[in-house]
Amino acid sequence: MFTDAYDLALILVHHTNKKPDEGNPFNQISGTNGLLGAADGGFVLCAEQEKRFLHCIGQDLPMQHYELQFDRETCLWELIRSCKSAAELVPEPLLDVIDAVVEDQWQGTASELLKAVQQIAPDIALQPNSLTRRLNPLTGRLEQEKGIVYRYNRNKAKRLLTFTRKPTE
Repeated sequence: MFTDAYDLALILVHHTNKKPDEGNPFNQISGTNGLLGAADGGFVLCAEQEKRFLHCIGQDLPMQHYELQFDRETCLWELIRSCKSAAELVPEPLLDVIDAVVEDQWQGTASELLKAVQQIAPDIALQPNSLTRRLNPLTGRLEQEKGIVYRYNRNKAKRLLTFTRKPTE
């Protein structure tokens, strides 16, 4: 192959289709010629409102997702954060509400948390048990994005949710 013979990397720039696919950004690669299947890897740069995301996948590269910001003064892309999955890039309003509820530490039941959440965001219509189920997969994002550690403890009397804000450095 030409690239192997001359020890080169070949980069093909191609457009994506206009239909977003939140489950798999690589489904946005346009064309029916099997572009991604024929390549060793792929990168998809997406824009959502004011944010930019780069999704990467390759033969020797696990799927990766990054939030980027373009600096117009230096004409360089800056890394804002890296994520384990594309789902982490989707805005989650519950994280902002929890951030508003928790000062340094908050502890209580799911019902008590739901009451505090609905005082700030009345449009969040959840039951206490579904709030807990929704929080569990957001534990990592809550700590990474808001600096809040979430713990769920169950004893004979109660099921307690504890939120502790990490000290800022």
